[in-house]
Amino acid sequence: MDFEHGVGGIGRDAAAELERAARDVDAVEVVESPDGSVALRGDSDAVQSVRRALWARQLSAEQFGQDGLAAADATARGRLAGSP
Repeated sequence: MDFEHGVGGIGRDAAAELERAARDVDAVEVVESPDGSVALRGDSDAVQSVRRALWARQLSAEQFGQDGLAAADATARGRLAGSP
């Protein structure tokens, strides 16, 4: 069953990283929520895959000294983990 997992209030950079990570997961779709924030539509397994993708992106960014990208990935992952 698909759910919408809202991740509002994360900022433009984190939203962009969330969208990039979600592109690699076929079973999830990035949608705009009625309040203008970003949300993911998909089942819990698909959302978990996006969380793992964000974690991998964060580690890679840290490894290459891209602290801003790493922080954006961490923010998106943290907000996504807190969604229902």
